[in-house]
Amino acid sequence: MDDKHSRKVQTAVNVLVADKVVKILLYFLKALV
Repeated sequence: MDDKHSRKVQTAVNVLVADKVVKILLYFLKALV
């Protein structure tokens, strides 16, 4: 039970990090253009 919960948390964290990375990449692309 605890393992499943921690896995869900890890997935949520990964999604948040990926979202931030995408936003940063888009920001840099706009700055370069």
